Amino acid sequence: MKLRSFIDGSLAIRPYRPGISAKVLAEQLKIPSGDVLKLNANENLFLPQSFMKRVLVEAAEESDPRLYPEDRETLREAISRYVGVDPSQIVITASGDQGINLVLTAFLGAGGVLRTISPTFSMYRRTALTLGLDYNEVSLNNDLSLDVKSLSSNRDDLLTVICNPNNPTANQFPRDDVLTVVDTLDTPILVDEAYSEFGGYSLAQETRNYENLVVLRTFSKAF
Repeated sequence: MKLRSFIDGSLAIRPYRPGISAKVLAEQLKIPSGDVLKLNANENLFLPQSFMKRVLVEAAEESDPRLYPEDRETLREAISRYVGVDPSQIVITASGDQGINLVLTAFLGAGGVLRTISPTFSMYRRTALTLGLDYNEVSLNNDLSLDVKSLSSNRDDLLTVICNPNNPTANQFPRDDVLTVVDTLDTPILVDEAYSEFGGYSLAQETRNYENLVVLRTFSKAF
């Protein structure tokens, strides 16, 4: 990539801004701030601060921060029992954002196309722009359902991402609709299940049946 192309592309990426606070949102909606449950930033104020500090101290005492962590298999096996897939199917990443980045770089080269729904999680677009990918959006239907037909169109240089349950619309798409898209596509599809614990189902176990399906899960919401 030439330096000028890098600069021009970088100028299109705006600094990341966290969402508005629960207090500001409550003021905008004219409701009590106590009625707002803010999940997107992983800020759990239901747990006492003293408890969280104690957990961090115990974790630090049980580990040697001078050494490279080696016991990933124990974590991988625990995750496999939780989501119901074989440990060999699990890749551990440092946050869902890194998982998104790895999937995009693994499957798409420069000039590839990332296709997502709209509206959805802003990090897909940011990552696509950072990697020099084309970004294509398929708008949800008026009732916030998937446009299955548009999402099911194939092309060789394509990777599709569906956030399910979707951020920010909060709905989980019908299982059959998502699997129809997966089944129709000849190209990779990433189903981001960051909010899976707040939905009614997960497609994690379907990765045994579809070679093109990657499912992203995270500790950053329900945990």
